[in-house]
Amino acid sequence: RDAQDLKKISLKLKNQKDLLSSDFIESIKLINVKKKAASFGFPCNQCGRYYQHSNSLWRHKKYECGKLPQFHCQLCSAQYKQKFDLHKHILLKHGDPFNK
Repeated sequence: RDAQDLKKISLKLKNQKDLLSSDFIESIKLINVKKKAASFGFPCNQCGRYYQHSNSLWRHKKYECGKLPQFHCQLCSAQYKQKFDLHKHILLKHGDPFNK
């Protein structure tokens, strides 16, 4: 009986391994991309990213897509494409300058 159980387990594991084949994974990725496209209606025509809101797409095109970082930390070499990310970096890495 133990040998039969081991064969069943081995066959089950082999079937699960087959599910993880590259073709299967690629088809899952394609399904996810299609679902995302359906729920996020604003695609970037340069890079293909999707955004739920038109203003998010506008911000992406203006500050991010194909652009070099415009915001540089004066305290270290960090660079960011959005001002908010620079402010967040300064607070987290260098501390709040008003509490010193």
